[in-house]
Parts: sequence; structure tokens; C-alpha cells
Amino acid sequence: MTMLSQRDLIRIYTKRIREGDGTLFDIFDANFSQKENVLFEFEEDGMEKGLTFGEVEKMVYSLAFAIESDFSIRDEFIAINMDNCYQWAVAFWAVLASGNKPYLLNSRHPDELTSSILKTLNIKHAIDLKGGNRFGLAGLNADEHLSDPVEKGHEFKWANEIALSTSATTLQEKICIYTGKEILAQLSNTEKILGQTKAVRKTHNGTIKLLAFLPFYHIFGLITVYFWFTYFGYEVVLLKDYSPDTILRTIRRFGVTHVFAVPLFWHAIESTIRKEVTKKGEKTQQKFEKAIALSNCLPPRLARTFARKALKEVRNSLFGDSVRFCISGGSSIRKSALTLINGLGYPLYNGYGTSEIGITSCDLSSSAKDRIKGSIGKPFPSVTYEIKDGCLLVKGDSTCHSIIVNGQEKLTEGEFPTYDLARVDECGRYYLEGRQSDLIVSPSGENVNPDNLETHFDFSALPVTAFSILGINKGVEKVTMVIQARESISPEELKRIRDYAYQVNSALPSPGNVEEFYLTFDPIQPSLAIKASRAYLSRNIDNGSIKLLTFENALNPDVVIARGSLEEVIRDIFAKNLHLEREKIGMESHFGYDLGGGSLEYYGVLMEINSRFSLNIEFDPEHPLFTVADFASAVRKELDK
Repeated sequence: MTMLSQRDLIRIYTKRIREGDGTLFDIFDANFSQKENVLFEFEEDGMEKGLTFGEVEKMVYSLAFAIESDFSIRDEFIAINMDNCYQWAVAFWAVLASGNKPYLLNSRHPDELTSSILKTLNIKHAIDLKGGNRFGLAGLNADEHLSDPVEKGHEFKWANEIALSTSATTLQEKICIYTGKEILAQLSNTEKILGQTKAVRKTHNGTIKLLAFLPFYHIFGLITVYFWFTYFGYEVVLLKDYSPDTILRTIRRFGVTHVFAVPLFWHAIESTIRKEVTKKGEKTQQKFEKAIALSNCLPPRLARTFARKALKEVRNSLFGDSVRFCISGGSSIRKSALTLINGLGYPLYNGYGTSEIGITSCDLSSSAKDRIKGSIGKPFPSVTYEIKDGCLLVKGDSTCHSIIVNGQEKLTEGEFPTYDLARVDECGRYYLEGRQSDLIVSPSGENVNPDNLETHFDFSALPVTAFSILGINKGVEKVTMVIQARESISPEELKRIRDYAYQVNSALPSPGNVEEFYLTFDPIQPSLAIKASRAYLSRNIDNGSIKLLTFENALNPDVVIARGSLEEVIRDIFAKNLHLEREKIGMESHFGYDLGGGSLEYYGVLMEINSRFSLNIEFDPEHPLFTVADFASAVRKELDK
């Protein structure tokens, strides 16, 4: 295998950025110049498999020729309807090579939003792994054309534009258009980033491997996981599924070095670790917290050595010893999560970006003491930051070329208003303090920042699936906490949640603390969401999809009985993920044979059940769960432990 040194890679490839034509083909040409390097690693039938850049390049041109032959279109948007897989990357480049423009379809969006975006972009064709999809597009199955012969001497005329949508936390249709110029401007930040921190260059057994946890159709995954590292010839490790066990096992098995994820991922890890440590008693818990605190005070190299020895048991159950560099981004992360992950010897950095501006900064402090402050760092060279009226404005060469909002397209010229509340310290490091749209105006006229308020509450030791603070307007906007409790919770556990919430709240200054508390047993976030959305929560409270109970009502015996059986809850989850009417789902209907479900829908059900009941049920091939009754039995078994 031919592998250039990092110094040579940086010099050669950044020179290409400066001297190229500023097109997406320039990126492709650089990406696939090291043909013998491994691009993707993954597990298949229990075996480790790999594909080189050269092998993937051949697939790209085969699929591109098939697109030209089957669709006979040019300069149109084509939807890529896949989750992370090597076929996604093949389809992405193949659409461009065919002279068309990829739209990176977000499978986490509600169907009605996706349908609206497809209509706005006038999309009639899709590349997927089924040859068709529920949106009524003409489909091409990527798998069937990865080895098609290409006509000798055929010339491909590349397009230079891609489209992706925002994460839709505001439930608004917003499409961002990027050209090669903006993507290359983001890649040009590499020289400065690598000059500021050595950690991002750290290898394990001489290699750098990225975990493909973040979806490639999301700006965070597209830029930081796919473009930024494959551009320099490094490899991406694909996940078989998103169960916690699979994620951790994949990291250890393949020796993953870089893990980039959203705060929900890091918060889940923090909660799991703290629960396990708490089970071992107060003495062990105190010892653990002291070790974390000491680790965060030590110089980087000494901190890593200390963590590997003093916290070996926890590290072995988590990532092992291969992970060298981690990033959190997408929304605010708890300081306690930053403290824990960094203390374990996994350098966790906080970054910032949006679909509209790309990835624009990351705190690259070498000291863990600085990283746990939660800064998003200083802006990368391709952009500038400015704060006006408390909100962050971004301007630069790497922001998206144009934005289509509810069908109207406009160029992103000048400063882009992020509507994120921000401040800057004396060292020039920026900090986010919430969204302007999320601010709650209390009856006293004071602005209450729900993001800041939420940091005071930690329900990780209680049977709480999720919680959120938002303003609910009942004549006067009130600071309201909505707590999603586990479905089969006992009255005693409900009282513990109530007492904890009241105790923490009473210690907070008033006005500015929570005014009303509500419980719900309905999901307050979409099951596959990677980012919190108060707009989603507010909308579903208003339309009755999320039913709220006061603590008093929730503890009423009649209300407890009226919540419905466990089987009915799981039946609803089946119906939602399979897009079927619940009446068609029997207690013994087989998920695949009777209901037509596939692996993606199955893991959607599994993840939502785990989220709803705060469990960690995993797929067991020897004892598979296929019916509503199967899942209900498994949930009861776990809850009784």
C-alpha cells in the first residue's frame, strides 16, 4: 500500500486546492489518486471487508454510465436515498459524473417535508438500494450497476453542484446549494487546523480511521467525516447498524481513531457510564470522579497515560485504546459530558457549523481544562465571525452558494445570520448560549435561555428518557419543563422524578427558573433525530400528538391504568416505522413476512423502543424478535431486572 506522509499529503493536496479550477471534479480527482489506499472498511457476514479508492472509482464510472443510459437527463437534481454505505459514496460521485446534481435526501425528515423538497427541486429520479421508493420517483438500484461496462472512449461531463437540506429543527423547508468552490474553501482550512493541534493527526497502528456515525447527507458528516479525511486518502469505517453495542464493537474491532458525533451521542455515553459507576457504590463513585478530575488537570500526554491505567476498566468497555480525536457538534453539549469523555483520555473537542455555513470552527485547545469550558473555538480561515445584538453572524468563502427557503432561492452574499446567541472571551474563543428563537420571555419581562437552564438538571440516574425546557403560551408564556418518562414507570419512580426536579428548581433564582412541570409518555423527539427540536415538541403538543400530564395527574391510579397496555404502545411503534395502519398489525404478525418490514425499519423500531423505555435491547440472531408480542416480552424482561 502506498501511503504518503502526513506532511507530504498536506503539501500536495492543499496545493491542488489553490491551483485547481474550484470544482467538485477537482476533489474527486484528488480523492481517488491514491488508488491502493483503503477507502471503506465494514463488516459483512461476520467478516472484515474493505474497498480501495481504485475499486470505488471503477464503480463510480459504471454507475454514472448507467444513470446516463437509464435516465437520459442532464443538469437535473437526482435524489440519493440511502443511509451511510459505500454505495452512497459511489452514487454521490456517479450522479455528478453523469452531468447531474445530487440531492442528499435526509431519511430522518418527515415524509411530508421530503415530498415538499422533492417538488421544489423538481426531482423525478432517485438512486437507492431498492430500485424504487415511497416518494414515487423513478429509481435505479445502485447495487445492480456497480460493475456495468463503460463504453470505450466515453466522456463524462461533470456537474458542479449539490443540494442538501437543513436538519429541519424549525420544521421549515430549507435547501442549501454548494458548489466545488465552497467545499474546497472548507478543505483549505486544513493547513491551519493541523498547525494548531497535533491531536487530529494522531494515528493508531500507523493509520487514521473515521467512524461513519454521522449521516453523509448531514453537513457535519459530509464535510468532517467524508470530505475532510477522504480528501487526504484516509479511510472510513462503516457501521452495520446503530445499536450501542455495534458502535462500540466496531470502534474496537477496526481500530477507529476519530469519532465525530452529535451531543445526543456523548450524553448517552455519559449517562450509561455514570449509571454503571453508581451501581458499584458510593466509594467507587467518589474514586472515579477524583480520577476524572485529576486526568483533566494533567498535561495531555500524561493525562492519556494516567487514564489508560487508572480508568482501564471503563475505557475497555467503551472505545478501547485506539480513539485519538473526538468532536461534538450540531447543538450544545453538557459540560459534564465534556468533562467525563476528556477525563477518560479521549480528547473531545467542541465544534460548530450549520447546513447554511458549513463547518466553521472548532475549539482546538490542547488542554482538557480549556476544552471542558465548552467553547466552539475561533473561526477557521475561510470565514469571519461577528456578534450583533447578541447573535452570531458568519461571512466567508465557505458558506453555501445559495439557499432555497420555501421555494425561493437567494445567494448567500454578505454576513449570514445564524440566530445563535453567542459571546466571545478575551482570547478570541466563541461560546454559544442558545437559539434566539428559543428565548422565553417570562411574565416579568426577563429573557430566559432554556439551553442554559437545562444544564442545571441531570436526570441520568432516573427513569427519564428525555426532557426539554421551552416556552408554552397560555395567554402568558411560561417557562415549562416537559419530561418524557419510561412507559412502565412505577408511582414511586414518578415521585423520585418529581422530587428531584422540584429540589433542583427551588435552588435556582426566580424569576428565571422553571414555572411549570409536565410529564409525558409520548416521544418528545423523533426516534432517529440527531438534534433536539423545540419546534417539533411545541407543534406536537399543540396538535395533541404529545399528551401532557401534571405530576398530580400522572400519579392518579385511574390515569396510570388508562395509559394502555405495553403491547398497544409497541403496536403503535410498528405502525409508525412501517407506515401501516395499526389495525393491520396483529400481536403475532411477523415483522418481515407478514408486514413487509426490512432491516432499516426493524432497527428504527428497535431504537425507538430502546429510547421510549430507556433500555438497551440488542438484536440477537439466535433469539430474534419479530412480533409485537416478542418485543413486549423482551421489554418486560428488561424492566424486571
